[in-house]
Amino acid sequence: MYDNLNNHTKLKDVVKMDIIKPKLNLKVKSISIFVILAILLAFISPVMAESRFNTNMTIGLNAIQLPFGDNMLICISIIVLGGLLGVLFSKWFKLSKIISILIISMGSLFGTYNAIMVILNNKSYELTYLVESIIPISFKIDPISMFFSAVVLLVSIMAAIYSYGYMDDKKRKLATGFQYLNFAVLVASMVGVTISNNSIIFLLFWELMSISSFLLVMFDGFKEEVRKSGYIYLIYTHAGGMFIFASFALAYVATGSISFDQFSNMPDYLKIAVFLLGFVGFASKAGVFPFHSWLPYAHPVAPSHVSAVMSGVMIKMGIYGIIMLILLLGINNIYIGYMVLILGILSGILGVAYALAQHDIKRLLAYSSIENIGIILIGLGIGLIGKYYHNETIALLGFAGALLHILNHALFKSLLFMGAGAMIKSTGTHSLEGMGGLMKRMPTTSLVFLIGSLAISGIPPFNGFVSELLIYMGGFNGLNDSVGLLIASTFGIIALVLIGGLATACFTKVLGISFLGAPKTKASANAKASPHVMSVPQILLALICIIIGIFPILFVNPIIKIANSSNLAGITACSQLSVFPNLTGVYIILIALVSLFVVLRMIYYKNKIVDGYTWDCGYSNPTSKMQYTASSYASPIVEFFKPFVIIKTHEKPVKGIFPHEAKYHSHSKDLAEAVFELLLIKPISVGLSVIRYLKDGNFNYYMGYVIIIISLLLSYIYLIMWW
Repeated sequence: MYDNLNNHTKLKDVVKMDIIKPKLNLKVKSISIFVILAILLAFISPVMAESRFNTNMTIGLNAIQLPFGDNMLICISIIVLGGLLGVLFSKWFKLSKIISILIISMGSLFGTYNAIMVILNNKSYELTYLVESIIPISFKIDPISMFFSAVVLLVSIMAAIYSYGYMDDKKRKLATGFQYLNFAVLVASMVGVTISNNSIIFLLFWELMSISSFLLVMFDGFKEEVRKSGYIYLIYTHAGGMFIFASFALAYVATGSISFDQFSNMPDYLKIAVFLLGFVGFASKAGVFPFHSWLPYAHPVAPSHVSAVMSGVMIKMGIYGIIMLILLLGINNIYIGYMVLILGILSGILGVAYALAQHDIKRLLAYSSIENIGIILIGLGIGLIGKYYHNETIALLGFAGALLHILNHALFKSLLFMGAGAMIKSTGTHSLEGMGGLMKRMPTTSLVFLIGSLAISGIPPFNGFVSELLIYMGGFNGLNDSVGLLIASTFGIIALVLIGGLATACFTKVLGISFLGAPKTKASANAKASPHVMSVPQILLALICIIIGIFPILFVNPIIKIANSSNLAGITACSQLSVFPNLTGVYIILIALVSLFVVLRMIYYKNKIVDGYTWDCGYSNPTSKMQYTASSYASPIVEFFKPFVIIKTHEKPVKGIFPHEAKYHSHSKDLAEAVFELLLIKPISVGLSVIRYLKDGNFNYYMGYVIIIISLLLSYIYLIMWW
């Protein structure tokens, strides 16, 4: 008996020994860190040794130049290092998150500072070195590339900080570590896209951006809905990449060089072909109608800080690609200007119409991104048409408005996605129908979401109004010019007015249904405020939206310089810009008057109790069932767009004198998606189903297929030689 007890005790000890977790081995971790640093240094060192700066490099810029090479490449390396360390320390959940967020944020801050200095100094330089004297690796740092880099890095810092509170599942330590690695690669590759100066390096960073963003979308890939959305995004991003590759391949055939500097040496007809191929690829990444269908699938299933980065800045890489082709090819074609304008109008109006029909808050925000991409394209279209007619004022206002809206949309859309993530985290649902009464329970989130909603609706004194005002001014200046400009300006102005009104209705719906009224579910009734680490980035983004709105001239002037230095516009000033300092004065007076009124009211009603009756609309005890739903609120507007917004309903109608349960459910169908399914996906599916019959597992049949194919190829070669 004692022998059995002893054996049992030994067995328990063995089991305990097997499950003991290994302790932190500092020596192994230190060696791993040194190996990673050595790899990164090996990547950077050739750049340091073989870089060649062009003549635009000046003493003023040397002040921000580090002794060991180019700052932006060091920024990229630091960001990637942060992601690698997140994986390396993934076993220690909080430690890995802190290390990754700190290092990614430090690298991003360093890159942001460098980008701002380049913009303020208005200088550019190139960095080139050779790999085995064959492949030139070339980077170009100039104001417009640094503008896009600064936008990417600023939003990425906020998203990284926000992720500390959002990524809180300790059971998925390794997955979270790899999530930070993919996040770091995404940020670094977007910066790489903006500074690339030849086709190969650009496509390399573009592919890294696509793959890393796909892996981020697939973070919850064990869910069928997430897998479906991820595959749709992967198909779209690589289909777009094929068009970009075709564009660059055609340019290489025409010029014999992979350098972007040689794109201007092509004949005009080839320039148009290169632009159109590239435009399709870049438009699919930007979410331009009708190449937008991946957005409402990918954004809702991705973690909210990833959605903020993808919607806020990643889709802007498509806009950057379009602007880059306009500059490299010297596009000055009236038909391209009209094409960009028309696609912008369609994207803006239909994007916000589809947003109004959504119940899923993140899906709604995804369609809203399509709307804002449309506003950016309207600005670019007005700028291109103004440039064709040699009206530099219109060109300047159009391009400047588009560039500023790129920054503004990045700010308020990332803010809104973070707010939506906080709401989803607290209530456990994406559906607006399952929310309600959140303003009392999440006051900080409700306030910053309100600011973001006002900004995206283009209401003063917030940043969205400033960029849209620039585009409006460009359009109004075109009303007194040639017929071509008159037509373009008229349609552009009407579209902007319609988009602004619909956006206001859309976000009134979001605010009213989710934050006001009574809670519709127990989860929303028990909702709690977000952790401070999630609230701080939202507050900072909201403050920036307010600062740009109240002091617009501080941001308009650098944007004007960027447009001029990049040759988008030929002038640096126009009389219309004088309105912005006056706006600041008006806002300050209004803020002072409102503040005075609030203070006087507080003094007057201090220690006073005021009784009054509340109008209850005839209901003494209202419930959430008496409130508007998201569907009923937007229904009259959505009905107007019914030919374009396909609404499918599923209902169990009320029947009989004493009816039992009745149900009604509706969802929208995207017109572009429906057309693609009909004309492209179904024929491919039918073709693949036919091919499937060939795969029956019979080896003899396979050998027969091979013999038939070889015979056909040999016959073809013989006929060619004989002919």
